Amino acid sequence: MRLGALVFLLLPAFAFAQPAPDQTGVANAFGRFVTSAHRDSSWATAVLIACPAENDDVGTVAWLCDFELAAHRVRVERLTTLATMLFPSEPTALNPHYAVEEERDGTFHLLLFSDLDTADYVLAAFMDVEGVYRLVNLDTEGGPETMPPPASVIQAFDDLMAVASTTGTTIEEFARFIVARGDDENHEWKALADPARGDERRFVESALESIRFLMEASRGDYEIEGYESEEESEGEWHVLHVRFDTNKMGDRRAFAFLPIGGSFLPGDINE
Repeated sequence: MRLGALVFLLLPAFAFAQPAPDQTGVANAFGRFVTSAHRDSSWATAVLIACPAENDDVGTVAWLCDFELAAHRVRVERLTTLATMLFPSEPTALNPHYAVEEERDGTFHLLLFSDLDTADYVLAAFMDVEGVYRLVNLDTEGGPETMPPPASVIQAFDDLMAVASTTGTTIEEFARFIVARGDDENHEWKALADPARGDERRFVESALESIRFLMEASRGDYEIEGYESEEESEGEWHVLHVRFDTNKMGDRRAFAFLPIGGSFLPGDINE
């Protein structure tokens, strides 16, 4: 059972312990998380969620989320949003089944919900991280078909549009908003674009020209119409589908962002 992508198997309810008064603290942890998701911001729920450890060599697969890291931040935002879509703000009336699963990655505490109006099944997985049960993942069957874009990705896109539209923005300045693309496999997809490298500079120039054309043609009018995420060899891509000039049959583009450090940086702009 992987921390980053918990595989959801539709286990029959009898594979889990029958609902019973909470003896472990996992149900209480779940209640705190859902209540906080409805009431507070993602900053508050971050301490209730486990994020993948960056170095498996230390023998720890999960630790506290660092909201300054883009990859952690988007994880928190998505789990928080999904929780508000799946569960009522007062989750005490829910009646989950409980199970423990020992995996190579660690011990997972599972709550299976089959009494929801919003999904056929929901599996909530928790791990003990620093003495507190923290949410690892929410897997669903028959749940929401679409998710709204994470706030951090929207903010990255808005910032990108703003800097591209600013008169006098130089290639050097704009490069700080673009992921490296070029011939150096040790740099490509792993850092900010370096305008001193010819291959990387060309993509920065192309991206700036494309965005300026779209913004000028649409007079700065755009709308985010969809979102999807996909795990690739470079990392997890966060793709926004955007329509420019919403008063007409405007141009549509897909902007694909990678989390690099504390930022989301675009690496592809496709029709």
